Amino acid sequence: NILPDVAKAIQDKMAEKGIEKADVEGVGIGIPGPINSKGEAACAVNLYWGFTPVAQILHDLTGLKACAGNDANVAALGEAWKGAAAGSDNVIMVTLGTGVGGGIIVDGKIVAGTHGAGGEIGHVLVVRGEAEKCNCGNHGCLETYCSANALKVTAGMPIKDFFNLLHQTQAPNLIQIWRNYLDHLAFAIRNLNLVIDSPVIISGYLAPYFLDADMQYLLNKVNEGSLFQMTEDQLLVGNHGQYTPAIGAALYYIKEFLTPVVS
Repeated sequence: NILPDVAKAIQDKMAEKGIEKADVEGVGIGIPGPINSKGEAACAVNLYWGFTPVAQILHDLTGLKACAGNDANVAALGEAWKGAAAGSDNVIMVTLGTGVGGGIIVDGKIVAGTHGAGGEIGHVLVVRGEAEKCNCGNHGCLETYCSANALKVTAGMPIKDFFNLLHQTQAPNLIQIWRNYLDHLAFAIRNLNLVIDSPVIISGYLAPYFLDADMQYLLNKVNEGSLFQMTEDQLLVGNHGQYTPAIGAALYYIKEFLTPVVS
């Protein structure tokens, strides 16, 4: 019921604001999975979707033009447009939410890949021999260690409670849980940066919980044993948190609207 619920939310907001369909350029949506140029998702493991023509369904439900992209990819576009990466042509976005996503921009363009799966960093292998199975069916994926769900399970409490206790008590067991989390994240960022060599933006649900001290610890771990050292201005927290994909998803039609028609 996700897409029908999204369509209803759009229609309700239009009715509330008195917006006519003719006044809407289009709607954009970000999905946690590989999306091709037609707005079709091959799968979305955290939504338990198989092949889904996302853009077409949203168009049919709303009667509006629709486009769809990977949520981390559109988040990267949002931060590169009006966010922590504003003005950067090369960006790696790491989204930390229900799963772990990645968006990669090189020379101002999203790296979607042949199958729309470019930037699916949540499923890179970070630990061999892991018994816990990822939602994708494999073992040892980054998402198994660095998603908000994984942190919640490891901590044995809601995310908000975990960080409140961590910051208030500095309990050794909580510090160790958080450092283990950051160590796995640093391992992935170090390898990504060797491939792309760009600023890395931390975004998503967990991003607001990253303190300056956490970012310094993460940077130190990224640089540990690395031939090419990252600097503080290359490892940043995004400006818009979990709302970044919504901003980026709207960009296609915003840019279309702002681009003059040349006859």
